[in-house]
Amino acid sequence: NDRTWSQNYTACPAPEYWHHNKLMSPLDSTLITFGGYGFYRYRSEFKRYNPKSLSWTSIDKRDIIYPRYLSSAGILNNESFLIFGGHGTKSGRQVTDMTRFYDLYKVNFQGFKIEKLWDKESLFSTPQVPVESMVINSNQDSFYTLLFNNGQFDGTLKLARFGINDASKTIFPDSIPFKFHSAKSKTNFFLNQNKSELYSLLTFENTVSIHGLAYPPLLTSEVFQHDVVITESSSFIWILIISLISLGCLLGIILLSKRFYKIYKGKISFETEIPDKMSDPKNSNFKRKTVSSIYLYGGFQVFDKDGNDISIQFTPTLRQLFVLILFYQSKNDKGISSNRLTEILWYDKLNNSAKNNRNVNISKLRMLLEKIGDIRLDHDSSYWVLSFGEDLYCDYVYSINQLINLSENTTEEDIYKFLKTISVGTICQDIQNDWIDDFRNEIENNLIDGLEKLSGMNLASYLLVLISDTILQYAPLNEEAIILKCKTLYSMGKKGLAKRGYDSFCDKYVELLDSKFEISFNEIVK
Repeated sequence: NDRTWSQNYTACPAPEYWHHNKLMSPLDSTLITFGGYGFYRYRSEFKRYNPKSLSWTSIDKRDIIYPRYLSSAGILNNESFLIFGGHGTKSGRQVTDMTRFYDLYKVNFQGFKIEKLWDKESLFSTPQVPVESMVINSNQDSFYTLLFNNGQFDGTLKLARFGINDASKTIFPDSIPFKFHSAKSKTNFFLNQNKSELYSLLTFENTVSIHGLAYPPLLTSEVFQHDVVITESSSFIWILIISLISLGCLLGIILLSKRFYKIYKGKISFETEIPDKMSDPKNSNFKRKTVSSIYLYGGFQVFDKDGNDISIQFTPTLRQLFVLILFYQSKNDKGISSNRLTEILWYDKLNNSAKNNRNVNISKLRMLLEKIGDIRLDHDSSYWVLSFGEDLYCDYVYSINQLINLSENTTEEDIYKFLKTISVGTICQDIQNDWIDDFRNEIENNLIDGLEKLSGMNLASYLLVLISDTILQYAPLNEEAIILKCKTLYSMGKKGLAKRGYDSFCDKYVELLDSKFEISFNEIVK
C-alpha cells in the first residue's frame, strides 16, 4: 500500500546456489529448492521456505543424490516431484571428478524421501545438461525438457522426451539458438495447458526471447507421409511406361536439336561462361586437432593430451586469467604483471583477498595446463608468461604466425587452413568483459587488414569467396568485401548467390546505418 519494500538491503552477496531447481509444493505452497553451485562447490541440499513463518529449513541428501547444478525438476503429482540429470561431482568440490549425470529421482514433498528411478553412465554422444524445469505428460510415464551442452558458449537447445520408468529417450527435430554463460544465462520451460503449447523463456544479459511449440510435439516421421510402396506386379508396368516416355522425350530433343542447328547454323554464336578452375576444399588436409589443443575462435574450447574435452573445467575466472596472459604476451612480448592481473580480475576485493584469489586461480590454471600437454605458466622478471611446446596447438597463436607470414608464396592449402581457423566465429565470444573489447578490436582489425591483403593476390575463386565471407563476419558493412564476393560469384556463374548476398548486405546496411547502399548490383558485376 505504501509502495515500500519490507527490507532494505545495501549489498548483495555472491550466490551460493547458482542454477538451482525451484518449485512450489502443492501440499502447503512452500517453496522448495534443490542443488546449485557457488564458491567452487556443488550443492545437494533440499531447502524449504515457509511463507507463513518466514523461515528456511534445509536437509542435505548427498548420500543418495550427488551434488550438482543445471539439473531439471518438475511436479509429478501431489505427493512427489522429479529431478533429472545435471553437472557436478560426487564430493561436491569443483576441482575433483566433474561429470554430467544422467539419472532420474522421485522425491517426496513431505519428508524428501528419495527413490532412484534409473541411472545411465551416458545417454548422448556429446555432453548434455537439461534446463532447470521439465513438463511431465498427462499419463505420467514420460517428461519433456530442453537439452544443451554447457561446455559450449554458442550452442542450441534441443527438445527431448524421457521415460520415467526407464531411460528411453526421444530427441525432436529443430532447435533454439542458445548462448550459455553460467552467470548470465537463464532458461525456463513450461506448458500452457489452455493453448496446448510448450514455451521456453530464455534470458542472456539484457536479452529476452520466447519460443513456442504446439503440444504434444511431433517427430518428422509422424508428420510426413511414408513413401508409397509399389508391388511387384505393378512395378514392371510402371517401369515400362516411364521408360517409353523417357525414350520418346529423348528422341524429340535430338530431332529438335538437329533441326535448330541446321536452321541457325552460322547465324548465331553461343557464349559460354567458363568459371575459374576451382580447387576442391574437400581435398584439403585441414582437420581440427583434438589433442593438446586450445581454441579461442568461436568460443573457448580445450582438449587435453588424451583427447578429452576439458573446457568445462575452466571456470569463467580461469578462462579470463589464461586469455589475459596470452593477449598481453602477444601484444608486448613480455606478459602481464601481478598487479595488472589484480586490477582487472579482482578489482572489487581488498589487497589480501585479491592476492589470495589470484594465487589460488594461478595454481588451478597451472594444474589444468599440465593436463593439456607441453605448455607452462611461468613468472619471469615480474611478468606472467606462457610457454608453448611444439606439440601444443593454439588457434590464436597459429593465426598470428600466419598473418605475419602471408605472402605470394603462401600455398593455397595454407591459406585455406588459415581462413577456416578464423572464420568459425569471434575470438573469445564467451568472455563478455570490458577489458577484452580493446584486444578483440585490435585482433579483428589485424585480421581484416591481412584478409584484404590476401584478396589482392591471384587466388582461386573459392578462396576469394571465403575471404570476403570472413571479412563480412568481422565487419558486416565492409563494402570492399561485398564487392569482391559478388564479382567472384558472378564470374563463377553463381549469379543467384551473388544477388542474394548483395541483397542481404543492403538490408543490413539500411538496418545499421539507416541509409541505402549507393552501389547497385549491376555496377558491381558489369
